[in-house]
Amino acid sequence: ADQFDHYNGPFSVSIATGAPSLTVRDQNTNTFVAQAKQPLVGLVRISQDYMAADANADATKAGTDAANKQITEAVETTYLRLFEAKAAREVARSSQAQLDEQLEVAKARVKAGAMTNADVLRVQVARANIQQQELQASVQESAARTQLLTLMAMPLDAQVDFAEPVSLEAEAEKPIPELAEATNEAVSKRDDLHQQVRLLDAADATARSRLAALLPEVDVVGSFQHIDGQKLAQVDSFYVGVH
Repeated sequence: ADQFDHYNGPFSVSIATGAPSLTVRDQNTNTFVAQAKQPLVGLVRISQDYMAADANADATKAGTDAANKQITEAVETTYLRLFEAKAAREVARSSQAQLDEQLEVAKARVKAGAMTNADVLRVQVARANIQQQELQASVQESAARTQLLTLMAMPLDAQVDFAEPVSLEAEAEKPIPELAEATNEAVSKRDDLHQQVRLLDAADATARSRLAALLPEVDVVGSFQHIDGQKLAQVDSFYVGVH
């Protein structure tokens, strides 16, 4: 703080009769004060508040990472289901073509007396089962495609050709790790677990901050003062104290 004062005149005093007067205060005076305060007990509370905020921010990031991984996993799983349904549909069509040939052969043998109508009926039932499997695979393919487009935030009528999941299939063919290795990897990569741990850290830091807030405030204060225009005052002074 800087304070400037202008008076109607200087202030002088005479110590004895006939003695020259002594100017105690000039007409213009200036007082400059610089003060710094450092909390001591309050610093504990501030540090705990910072730790709580940092842990909450880390937990929020872990939650975001966990959500991203869940979406990625859902997309990859649905992608595999889509091509699994496509493969099942192609197998059903191929089997249906083979059964059509068998049905024609069976009918010809019935006419030749080498087979009975019961044999033809068995082929027809097998063909109907394959047709049902093809229909089920087509429904599953359509559902997987719809879910995949939804996860990708794309229109359901989008004309998109999905490439075969070669990398995902190669990943699925990798050998299964040992139990201890799989457990350690799962724990280290589970962002949702990391989020809960950081939320617990934030709660602990908040509790310590609330406890520190109950303590009395103790501050270290340092002050520098410079005075011009007052003859009886010290020009420069400095003090350090505890409040």
